Amino acid sequence: MKMNFRCLSVWRLMIGGCGRVGLLVSLWVIPAHAAVHVAADGSGDFLTVQAAIDAAPSAAETADWWQIHLAAGTYAEALTIPAGTSPIHLMGAGREAVVIRAETGSAALLVEHGEVWLEGLTLEHTTATGLKLQGGRNVLRRCRVVGADRAAELEGGRAFFEDSFLEATDAVVTTDAATAFLERCHLRLRGESGAATVAATPAALDYGLVLANCRVSAPAGSTVWLGEARSATAAVAWLNTNLGAAVAPAGWRLGVENLDTAALRCMEFNSRGAGATSAQRVRWAKPVTKIQSLAWNAPAVLAGEDAWNPVLIDVPPARFVRDVVYGDADAAALLLDIAVPAGDGPFPVALIVHGGGWMGGDKTRDIDPLFAPLTAHGMLWVSINYHLAPEVRWPAPEEDVRAAIRWVQTHIGAYGGDPDRVAIFGHSAGGQLAFMAAMAEQTAGRGVQAMIGMAPVTDFVADSERRGGPSISLQAFLDIDAELRDAVLPRLRETSPLFRLETAPPPVLILHGESDKTVPMTQTDAFAARVRELGGTCDVQVIPGAPHSVVEWDLHDAAWTDAMIAWLQARGW
Repeated sequence: MKMNFRCLSVWRLMIGGCGRVGLLVSLWVIPAHAAVHVAADGSGDFLTVQAAIDAAPSAAETADWWQIHLAAGTYAEALTIPAGTSPIHLMGAGREAVVIRAETGSAALLVEHGEVWLEGLTLEHTTATGLKLQGGRNVLRRCRVVGADRAAELEGGRAFFEDSFLEATDAVVTTDAATAFLERCHLRLRGESGAATVAATPAALDYGLVLANCRVSAPAGSTVWLGEARSATAAVAWLNTNLGAAVAPAGWRLGVENLDTAALRCMEFNSRGAGATSAQRVRWAKPVTKIQSLAWNAPAVLAGEDAWNPVLIDVPPARFVRDVVYGDADAAALLLDIAVPAGDGPFPVALIVHGGGWMGGDKTRDIDPLFAPLTAHGMLWVSINYHLAPEVRWPAPEEDVRAAIRWVQTHIGAYGGDPDRVAIFGHSAGGQLAFMAAMAEQTAGRGVQAMIGMAPVTDFVADSERRGGPSISLQAFLDIDAELRDAVLPRLRETSPLFRLETAPPPVLILHGESDKTVPMTQTDAFAARVRELGGTCDVQVIPGAPHSVVEWDLHDAAWTDAMIAWLQARGW
């Protein structure tokens, strides 16, 4: 049964480990919840969705979730979730199967305040707004939101939209004093001159709207806008967006006459598609650096004072322990998070190493698409930070990952994990570190039982030859210059997983985007061939059309994590 990951109670625990005794960590526990069913044919507990909402207890009575399962069908009603209601989870059978269609009221769903989770349904209003959020913490996953003039109005609170479709005539998403993060969403404008976003963000908010790995489209012949600014501090950031041809070359427009543009926060990074005409953008639009873009992720943008992390809400762990120190050196860098699934255990363990070019990244992002599938599969996962270049260079990051392997083997049993069933995961630079550390620990007799890489860097020699010299991030990581000299080649081989292979490693799975321009598929092919030469197992799963970034793989193959889980299941995990 799905439950929201929610901080009902926080204890300060005394946990010792790896030379650090008395470490304070936060333990978050999932509350229980009640489940009711709605069916228009009378087969459920309620005939209407609003009746099921009205039956929920108040927040003063309980913090438990009131889960409402919606049978397939169209529900002709406008919904309101009043302030003071206990957390509500509206759970549909799919956005094509469950449709809530309203013709009256200001929105198909109005959320006054509280905590709301919508999943697998359509909200549609024929004359007004599809969804209106006035406050609280709100999550939409795999939903469709359609409005006449606006799809979603965000007046306050925080919201996380993921894998959803939003459509309207004039404006897809509008925001005032709200913060929202949209991940892998499709924003569709029906009108001839609408704006995908309309923002009036106050200066007091660090973030307004952040949209990552999304898509903007409109009918042929339209001219639409990335955003319309309606306050002098409006904040909208588009990251890695696929922009259709209808997007105006200028990109942004002002919604208020004579607006002072000096403090506007209208930003864009790494757009692509026919509408990605960054050179023609309005002069007050601001560029975003890659380092900035890596820092803007859902956990960071939406954290607030309560450290809310909506990424974990889909299939949440039963227990989550944050910021455990796993090494003796520099405790600020060597931290890990532990997510324990529901059940008795012992659970197989996934040790996750994030990417980021050895210079960036964090244990909460870049690899977060793994979290929910692993928890749903019943795996305990551990996500680690490690030292980053250029402040700290090789071999320290690899030694950090080796220390994490040893920490898991020594301590994970106390959390319900099985130290004899540990798979190490890594993306890109994290894949290089994961593979190197796993093979080094295998040589020392302390290996893991499986290695899973997502576009891992496995051959620094070939990569440097392809680029005409070591990349900037590799220069920082290995403390070398930009020239590919003979004296540098031994260092490149020494730090490449391909050249570290001397005996067969544990079973290996590599997942790789077909259109990856950062780490070519040839590196994976060569590594897999070498493992097989040594008598080992190395399976390769290609994600059709996918680029390097894991967070974009769902857009090309929503079942890629299913293949990964099937590979684990085939080996008894």
